[in-house]
Amino acid sequence: MDSTLDTLTCVTPSKGLIIYLIGPFLQCSLFYPPLNPQRLVRFLRLFMLPINLYACYSIAFRYCWRPLEQANGSNLLLSTLAVHSAFRSIEWASSHEPYFTRPSAWPDPLATDLKKDEDESRTQATETPRFRFLDWFTWSILAFSSMRGSHFTWGLRQSQPWDQIPFLTVPDLLRRLVVVHMTFLPALAYSILDRDLGVGWWTPTYSLPATILSNLAFGVSISGSMETYYLILTLFARLLHALPLDSPTWTSYWAPQAFSPTLFHQPHLARSMAEFWGRGWHALFRRTFLVGGTLLVKPFAAIGILRGRWKRMAILLATFFCSGLYHDLAVWGIAYSPSHPNQFKLSISHFLHTPMSYFIVQPFAILIEPLFLPYLPPMLQTAWVWAFTLVSVTGFRQAFFGQGRMLTGPKPVDQWGLLEILVPGYVLSQL
Repeated sequence: MDSTLDTLTCVTPSKGLIIYLIGPFLQCSLFYPPLNPQRLVRFLRLFMLPINLYACYSIAFRYCWRPLEQANGSNLLLSTLAVHSAFRSIEWASSHEPYFTRPSAWPDPLATDLKKDEDESRTQATETPRFRFLDWFTWSILAFSSMRGSHFTWGLRQSQPWDQIPFLTVPDLLRRLVVVHMTFLPALAYSILDRDLGVGWWTPTYSLPATILSNLAFGVSISGSMETYYLILTLFARLLHALPLDSPTWTSYWAPQAFSPTLFHQPHLARSMAEFWGRGWHALFRRTFLVGGTLLVKPFAAIGILRGRWKRMAILLATFFCSGLYHDLAVWGIAYSPSHPNQFKLSISHFLHTPMSYFIVQPFAILIEPLFLPYLPPMLQTAWVWAFTLVSVTGFRQAFFGQGRMLTGPKPVDQWGLLEILVPGYVLSQL
């Protein structure tokens, strides 16, 4: 492997990386309520967009850990940071509504003096907002670091009383972590066998059933890894709440105890692709993609080309296009270098081997479902979701689990020990 090419294309991340995030951070900070209504501030947010897009591109293109084929997990986090910051910068430049609309005093359903917290929150919400530097700074950190953005209370129904919000207890979280680990580990083991022996290693010839099984293992591995990380972080947040720490009150907003809904809501039981994406799959990036899709359609709607139902269909298509572009750019960030053993290329000729090939067909499935799903029994409706997903996800799997991509770090299955088998998340640390 020619390490000279690595040196020419990217350098090891350092403190200088923070400089590239200053622009997006300042752009987000201009949503601070006392500043947001001002026209000059809105113009500044729009003016900063091209600068921030270039900064985000520089993060993905300039920085990487080496060797590339053995640091895919770290490089994926880095490229995802860059891509996510770029998408949110577009959202921050175009949005005119309040952002990160949290109450000044967050009522915690697990707190003892709940009514007092609610009264204080209601009183402060009616006060005229004034600019305070410390409040602006802490507000900006929370808004910038929260993946939920203005939907920070994602997973909750706003009409619910605070004292009736359902939340997972620590035993619930531990139980779910064990269940997720027991399903995730076999799927990842199968994917590693695919890596070492090739797809279809258990069949005499390469066949469709082997591809379907590999796609299933990929889907369970992706959802299981995300859920494992999320549950571990949630348990860590509960531990911080339990410790007698004298930390600023605003820091608890990063991990409020009641705001930890499960990422996935039984997607394997969905009876339509609309239900799969609307309720079953995680919603962490949903607003980001929806904003991007709406912006793509807005010029055509403004001149009257798209209206009513056609406009809604166009937004659906554009939203999934943004999702595909997001995932394409994320995997491009880990394998764009010519020295990578399996270089990722954003081109028409490689379209079938990209995440875009998966996401771009999802809205068409959603649009045609009303034509036949109502006439099928529930079991066949679920079978449709499984069949369509397992066939269409092939390109997505090849992009992330292909040679030299995300599975280069973990040990071969025959070298696993008790740590890999018993400790949730241990194998993920090897990515």
